[in-house]
Amino acid sequence: MKKILNFRLAPFALIALILTIILVSYTSYIWGLVLLGVALTITISSYIIGKYRKYFPRLLAILVIISLGVLSTSLCVLDVNGNENIDNVYVTGRITTLSEYNTGGVIKGNTFVIDNVSYRNADIYGEIDDRVMVTVNLEQPLTYSVGETITIFGSLVANNVVFDDPYSISNYAKNISYSIVTEDIKVKQNLTLTLVDKIKIKADDILSKMPFESGAVMYSMVFGDDSKIDYFDLVSYRKIGIAHLFAVSGLHVGVLASAISYLVKRLKGNKYVDYFATIMVTLFYAFITGFGVSVMRAFIMLIVYKTGRLYGLRRCGLSSLCISGVIILLASPFMLFSISFELSMLAILGIVYFYKPISRTLKFLPKGVCNYLAMTIAVNIAIIPLMLSAFGSVSLIFLLANLFIVPIATFLFPFMLALLIISLIIPYSYVLLIPISFVFALISFLSNFLASVPFLMIDISFSVIGVVIYLIIISLLSPYFMIDKKIKKVASFIIILTFSSVVFISSYHLIDAGLKINVVTNTKDADYVLLTDGSVNYLVINGEITEYYMDNLHYYMANNQVSKIDVLVKSYFTESDSKNLDKLTAITRADYVVTNTDNSHYEAVYKLDLLYHNNIHNIVNNDEYTLSIINENTILLDAKGINVVFSNINNLYPNINIPTYIKVDILFANGDYDSIRDIAPTYFVSNYGVSNKIVYSINSHFTFSLKNGRIRVR
Repeated sequence: MKKILNFRLAPFALIALILTIILVSYTSYIWGLVLLGVALTITISSYIIGKYRKYFPRLLAILVIISLGVLSTSLCVLDVNGNENIDNVYVTGRITTLSEYNTGGVIKGNTFVIDNVSYRNADIYGEIDDRVMVTVNLEQPLTYSVGETITIFGSLVANNVVFDDPYSISNYAKNISYSIVTEDIKVKQNLTLTLVDKIKIKADDILSKMPFESGAVMYSMVFGDDSKIDYFDLVSYRKIGIAHLFAVSGLHVGVLASAISYLVKRLKGNKYVDYFATIMVTLFYAFITGFGVSVMRAFIMLIVYKTGRLYGLRRCGLSSLCISGVIILLASPFMLFSISFELSMLAILGIVYFYKPISRTLKFLPKGVCNYLAMTIAVNIAIIPLMLSAFGSVSLIFLLANLFIVPIATFLFPFMLALLIISLIIPYSYVLLIPISFVFALISFLSNFLASVPFLMIDISFSVIGVVIYLIIISLLSPYFMIDKKIKKVASFIIILTFSSVVFISSYHLIDAGLKINVVTNTKDADYVLLTDGSVNYLVINGEITEYYMDNLHYYMANNQVSKIDVLVKSYFTESDSKNLDKLTAITRADYVVTNTDNSHYEAVYKLDLLYHNNIHNIVNNDEYTLSIINENTILLDAKGINVVFSNINNLYPNINIPTYIKVDILFANGDYDSIRDIAPTYFVSNYGVSNKIVYSINSHFTFSLKNGRIRVR
């Protein structure tokens, strides 16, 4: 075994902790205790059996990690899923910079986040340690600002964590444990700004003065808040694979730490000055950017690396990475399910595994080009399967974009940060930032140009099991497994050839074709479902059009590289829906809005020139599928005999109106669950159906693919 495996303690401790968290999260602490018992048995056996006694200290350390993992994850499960809804209370809190805001800290849109939360009514009073997401269901824009304390009336809904839902995990990472929808804002008080609030708002004011709206890009790169970037620019950055520039990550921490070390060296400071200056500056930067998981991973690795150098210890990138992972997961176990944490860890794993072998292969290139290209390829080798699993697509131009755009932005980052700090202190010194802003404006232009290139994105599905198998294979090919180099080269060639063939075939839509059904948002009151056939996107709206659902849709489109939805489909429009339609079409860039309700009155009042009405039944009718509105609360998708029904059960239409001859295969419905039980579909898509004991219910994070009369669920 010794000849094959390089046995380091930290990687095995991290693997044991990951297994523990998954087991306890998806089952219960009982199974965690079972795992602990197995680990205890193995540890004791290694001590008893003489020839394995040398492994006892390492196994004992892993046993301790498993014990802490069981305890930490169990407490976490009780904490996040132990909250209950709190009905009809007055809620008071302070608006935070986690909200989207414009220049001067004025709230952007009708959704914001509050902290320092308390609630009360005639019978109860309490406080909430975490944050609350507030949606104000009013037509006029809000005029409130970050730092103001408000009091609202409504019902607090607990945001229990759904491990497979990125939005749920994102809220968990931001400590948002409740949400509330209100039409009643009672009180507005004076500003109470924290140090971070003041820095962010003033920085936003300064950068908003930059030409060509490049200040939004610069702000996002410094603070990791991409809400200020134009939506379509953001889609372009994600398409070409450079969106990581605008989410504060290890790249930013590494560049900042390198700049501080270089400055200390130029000023003749010793290694102790370098250590404390680098740690303190990067700690403050992590503080003002909100201690994101990528930043914390990089910061912990930096401490391990700097401490090792300070005491002359041997450096090991893999051990440093795994130690940082263990610390983060013990402190916050559910970060394991965060895509930010996963991408951050895998990116560094790729560098640790493959940077040196690839750089040796590319040594014929100039040194700078060789090193950067090797790092980019190494990172993408590790993260591509996760990108395909999480987003279902991958950029084919990432090498070009990362080779030319990322180095420029990375080089400018420390200068931009230094000049921004000067601008925060010295009035009118922001003019020093203008030359840099021109470069970022050019980056935006180039990104939009590259994103417009046809066949840029390849859509391939990748299951979680596929990701795990892929990671096991690349680990076997890494320098940490002492397998014969010839075998590694042959295996690497086979993997590259297989993956390239899949990408090539997929680019011509020859595999994984068919109609895809993805849930954008799923609640008890509404379903927003995206239908994609490779060329056209249809959004079926089953329920109301509100600010809350439009925000969720905007978030989904940005995170799944959906730049445009061609057709909006809704069976019945209320007056409130029609008022919000203008904003919805702006978000989606829709060409058509289809309904079977005669909305000529609303069309005249709200100038809905895209609205088609008067009983249009067949929205699309081709050889593969037919999409129809069959009545005022039901939409039917027929894909070669597979029937997908969207039904909105409400006061006007209290039943699911489906002809009895239709066998429902997939049902999206909200309202009365008794009606849903009567239909008995093959699949009822709902996160809430499970709790209502509808045996055929399936969570909304699943994707359906319909092809040749068959349903594929993944």
